[in-house]
Amino acid sequence: MLGARQQYSNGRIQANTVNIWADGILEPYTAETLLDKAGFQVHIHATGDATVRCTLDAFEEAQNINGRRDSRHLTTHTQVVNPSDLGRFALLDVIAGFTPYWTYADSYVSDINLPQLGEKRMQQMYPIRSILDSGGNPYRGRDCIWRPLADDFLNIDKLILPAMIPGPKREGHNRPVP
Repeated sequence: MLGARQQYSNGRIQANTVNIWADGILEPYTAETLLDKAGFQVHIHATGDATVRCTLDAFEEAQNINGRRDSRHLTTHTQVVNPSDLGRFALLDVIAGFTPYWTYADSYVSDINLPQLGEKRMQQMYPIRSILDSGGNPYRGRDCIWRPLADDFLNIDKLILPAMIPGPKREGHNRPVP
């Protein structure tokens, strides 16, 4: 990986980012710690509350071992966050990544997510406002190349005007995001 970083970095283009899928696997502590030590920015795919917690634990462990730096590590496709972990994004300087297209309470969300999560945990989905309020840095991102880029522009309103979205209200949708 270090060789590839040197090979593909040139001037203003730097290959300093690694993406890890943590959903459904055990703790990513070792990989995160080694990648952090090598100076990589690490994106960890963490959608569920348990995976988000595990990911934050890994970033914290890396900081404890390697020290703090401007790493800009982040969770990707953050969806459900336990309320006790909201402040950890700011504390650890971890960026919380959200996909606006998925915040829309369509039939997929109500038919699939609601039975899996239950109403209480559904209220913890997409806590963009709470992460902002706790001093954290949320960002809007996408990695679904199969979906037209126009969808992002058509769905930006889901971040800007969440109170106007029809369907069940979730934690992240209770107030507009500034």
